[in-house]
Amino acid sequence: MLAKQRAQIDAIDQKLVQLLEMRLKVVEEVAVIKKENQLPIFDKAREANLLAQVALKVEDSTYTGAIEEIFQYLLKVSKEQQKASMEKGTGL
Repeated sequence: MLAKQRAQIDAIDQKLVQLLEMRLKVVEEVAVIKKENQLPIFDKAREANLLAQVALKVEDSTYTGAIEEIFQYLLKVSKEQQKASMEKGTGL
């Protein structure tokens, strides 16, 4: 009964995992650059702009709130990842 939809979700999840992993690798690169240039992890203007752009890209407004919430969590995780990377002195 739900096999088709669950298979679709599984395929989407696989793509999401790949994209998230790619994003976190770039976050590591950002952490290195920020550390080298003594830049802060949090950039209020950047986050506000990103969230505004995300809201504009949502095609079905029914999902705007949920997608914004997911991106807010993604930004939180990205900042935590940058902080951990900078504290370890690691990155790439």
